Amino acid sequence: MQQKQLLTLVLLFTLATTFAQQSKISLSVSQQPISEVMQQLTALYQIQFAYSSDQVILSRPISVSLNNVSLEDALKKIFANTGIAFSQSGNTVALYKDVNYRVTISGEIREKGTGELLIGVVVGADPPKSGAVSNAYGFYSLSMPPEAYTIQFNYLGFQVVSKKIFLDVSQTVNIELTPSTNLEEVIVRADANRVQKLNAFDIQLQEIKKYPHDFGRTGCSEICHVISRNSKRE
Repeated sequence: MQQKQLLTLVLLFTLATTFAQQSKISLSVSQQPISEVMQQLTALYQIQFAYSSDQVILSRPISVSLNNVSLEDALKKIFANTGIAFSQSGNTVALYKDVNYRVTISGEIREKGTGELLIGVVVGADPPKSGAVSNAYGFYSLSMPPEAYTIQFNYLGFQVVSKKIFLDVSQTVNIELTPSTNLEEVIVRADANRVQKLNAFDIQLQEIKKYPHDFGRTGCSEICHVISRNSKRE
């Protein structure tokens, strides 16, 4: 009895594998959610999908045209650039998150009103996955796994801008920053009457006359040094 059951399972698996290998997929969709494309594959070709809803995003719309291709080639085209990886066994397909998949958010940062490109704006993401600084053209770019983020733009003298974005596909987001009106005035004053002398001391003429006047041999700087040393001893 057990041998018959085992033989039946092997036969079913072989038939499923043969079906998956031999069947050709033809399908054309435009901007349909991945979940609906999967439903069509199940209805037309008996393809079964296994996945965890918290690991893969199936609401993303895709466009694909398939004409008499193998199941493996069809799956590669359907899940290309979606962040979804798959493994196939017969007519059963397991879906899981592609840990190496990255999407990009990028754009220009300008001053609101003047349109001037801003250089050196600090751009960060929460949760922290990546960071960047705008370049000489005011351009920034972050590459991160698909997820919901709060992107923050910080620039000295400007108001902080925060944007909540669900980053499921690469997208362009241009930013305008508004100059801050809460900067405190800083005044720097110089006291013109305050004069500081460094390394200065008074030498009486009588003291200088005590030393030889052959400056070629003794030198004025040496005389000053000797007088200063004697003054400290006194």
